[in-house]
Order: sequence, then structure tokens, then C-alpha cells
Amino acid sequence: MDQMKQVKTRLRKSPKAPDLLTEYGRLCLQNGDIWSARAAFRKANAHAPGVVEFLNNLAVVELKTGRPDLALLLIVDSRNRSPRDAGSVKVHYEALMALGRSTQARAILEKAKSDGLNTAEVDLDLAETFVAEGHFAQAGEIYKRLMAASVPSAGAFWGMAQVPKQDFLPTWWNALQTLIDDPRTPRSQLLRLLKARAILNDRRGQFDASIQDHSMSNRLQYQNSAPNTFGYPALDAVLAQQTVTPRSSGVETDRPIFVIGMPRSGTTLVEQILASHPDIHGAGELIFFRMQAQRERTKVLGKRDTQGIAQAYLGLLSTHHSTAMHVVDKMPSNFENIWLIRACFPNARIIHCRRDPIATCTSLFTNPMGGAHRYLSDLKTLGQKYVWYEELMQVWANRYPGSIYDIHYEELIANPEEQVRGLLSHLNLDWDDRCLHFWQTERPVQTPSRADVARPIHTEGLSKWRRYEPFLADLVAALEMHN
Repeated sequence: MDQMKQVKTRLRKSPKAPDLLTEYGRLCLQNGDIWSARAAFRKANAHAPGVVEFLNNLAVVELKTGRPDLALLLIVDSRNRSPRDAGSVKVHYEALMALGRSTQARAILEKAKSDGLNTAEVDLDLAETFVAEGHFAQAGEIYKRLMAASVPSAGAFWGMAQVPKQDFLPTWWNALQTLIDDPRTPRSQLLRLLKARAILNDRRGQFDASIQDHSMSNRLQYQNSAPNTFGYPALDAVLAQQTVTPRSSGVETDRPIFVIGMPRSGTTLVEQILASHPDIHGAGELIFFRMQAQRERTKVLGKRDTQGIAQAYLGLLSTHHSTAMHVVDKMPSNFENIWLIRACFPNARIIHCRRDPIATCTSLFTNPMGGAHRYLSDLKTLGQKYVWYEELMQVWANRYPGSIYDIHYEELIANPEEQVRGLLSHLNLDWDDRCLHFWQTERPVQTPSRADVARPIHTEGLSKWRRYEPFLADLVAALEMHN
């Protein structure tokens, strides 16, 4: 009998045992069943309130379900009970960063260091807070120290490679090469080291070596992912099952603004422009609807369901900013979840960022991306994903005519004032010059585009993909299927 069956058998005899519920929740997490893990951890907390370990477990899973607001409440309770608990520092930091509170997150890390938790992981997280705020020099100093340590940090090489206008010394390059060549380097570290070397080779003009490292890093990161599987495995069934929900089923508010599109299509730039308007707060990339859509995809939602989801989401937005007229949720992959967004918020404004397909895909393939982008395993699969995205956007355009506003990256770069005026007009907002001076707006940005939105609009991204043109045959062939 496997471990999961054993735990279930024991739970049937002792359904309120907190330790058993916790063990079951951890096994669910290992199997990718986040919602069952959440239910188990909630029961453990209910039956043994105030236990630091159980509070921490639930805070972690609330983060994974897209509720950093709930995670923060839990982790603050945990730390009030055990202020020096090392396990809670990371969760506290991640919850604050997910809520856009980088200054508070940095204070948590600095306090942990002063209390003796002086580890490379804490330093890397500290550097991330500086990067999010555009303080690249401060981040660079931390990365330099970690790269020069007796046991160099793989995360430091990865971070330093992304810091703009920083020289990469030969000694660091040699240390990077040594770690990559060392067979003892863990796979999780190797993929970051390869990505760092790929970025550095790009700067050196070694584009063939760069694309090879990008390919190897992406293959390592996503090698266990199912090929050619995009979005939900049964999205067609989801679309067929979801009835056209009456307008009264959701919440009648236009407070949320959703910025969607393929990643690297200009979503960070559009959010930064919007967040520079005094009536708008930029909340960054919220995973709320991605997680809710995974949870609800097998249901035909009723009024009670959609209103419950909508109210929970509005509570999350209020934690980000309690008074702003509008809050931007810039999660590009929400293009998969428009059916649920429209059901919950029939008046929601949806901004769709579009960019040249080859430029978008090349930028995606050659930038550090998270684990959710399994289609980056190779260029052919990436091209197929892009075709699927285009087809899905056409489905939404047919189903919800006039509800999605397209903005093209190339047109925004060529005529920023004209495009921004059109965007603000669509949102029924007055013109504000600060939107054209978006780089002066101080706010944390936690995407690879942080350095780009810290300066005025430029044209570098329009043709940057051409340096890799000789190596893109598989991508081009896959994209031509759509044409």
C-alpha cells in the first residue's frame, strides 16, 4: 500500500488528527493537488489553532492558490507566536512581494539577517527587492559578494546576468563555467547557470552559443512537462460546458482592469503606463484567476459561485490598494481565463497586448521565465503554443464582441501619445501627462522587463529578435501553420 493510501486509511479512523491532516496535505502538494492540500491544512488549523507549523503550511498553500492577502494574515500570526522561526521568514517575504510591498519585504529580510539568519537565500531575496524597485546597483553588490563566496551561489550568477549596465568580470565568468562543468551541480541550479551564460553570451555577441544555452536550460526546466499541452487539457470541453452567463450573475463593477496577452508582448509596459495614472494602481501579476479557473473548470457556474469568486478577488485587490478607482491585474496568461473573468465581472475592462509573433516568441525563449511556461521546452512547441493562443483569442472575440481592447506593441512604440490617449479613452479616464513619463513612476516591478520600464520608450525591442534569426527555423515553421 502506497503512502497516500496509508494516510487516507488512518484519516478515516481519525479524521480530526492535525498531524495526519498535515501529512495528507503535504502528499497532495507533492502530487500537484493544491486545493486538496489547502482543505487539509485548513482542517489541521481548525483542530489545532495557533500551531506555528500548521499556520506556516496553510500560508504557503494560500500563496499557491493566489491569495497572498490570506497568507499574510496567517504568517503574521505565526511570527507573532514565534518571531525567530526561520521557516516563516521566506513565506512572509513572498507574501509581501506578491502584494507589491517590496520595502516591507526588505525590512523583514534585514531583520532576519540581524537576528542571525544570514544565509545566501536571504541575500538573494534581498537583492530581488532591490531589482523590483529598479535599484540595480544595490542588487549588483549583493550578487558580486555571493559570486565571490567560497561556495558561489548559482542564483547570484543568474541574478547578476540580468542586472543592466554591470560588467561581468573574468573571475566570475570562470567560476560560472566551473559550476556548469561540475557534474555535482544540481539540475535546479544548472538550468539557472545555463540561462545566465546564455544572457552573457548574448551581450558578448555570441548568439549561436547563447541560443544553445537557452535551449539547454529550457529543456532542463521543462523536460518533465507534457509536450504540446496548452492551458487546460480539456479546454474545449470547458468552453462547451460553460453556458453564456447572465450579466446579473457576477459583480457589476469596473474596478479591475485585466492586461493580458502572450508574455513578452508589452504587458509590463502597458501596466506601467496605466499605473502612472493617479486613478490606477498596478498590482502586478496575480495568479488568482489562473488558480480559480483550474479549480472551477469542471463546473457550470451559478450566480452564487461567480459572486463568491468576485468578492474574494475584490478583497484581494483591496489588500493591494484600498482606495484606487481601478486596479490593474497584469497576468498575461489570463487570456486563458476570460470565460471566468467575464462571468465574475461582466463590466471588466480587458486590455489585450499584441506584438509581432516572432519577436514575442524569441523574447520568451531567451528570457528567464517561471515554471508555468512548459511550452518553452523547445522552439517548435513554443510556436504551437502561440498558434493556440491566437486561436483562443479569436474564440473570445467571437463570444464577447467588443469587450477586449487590442493594443499593438509596435504602434505603441511608434506613436506613444496617440496610443495612450486611445487606451485612456477606452477606460473613460482623463488624460494625464504622467502616463507618457511612466519611467518616473516609482513602484516595484517583478518581471524581466523591469529595466525596460525604468527608462523612456525605445525601439531596441523591435528588431532584437533578428540576432537569432538563423536559429529560428522550427519556430517559424510552427507559426506558419497559423498563417
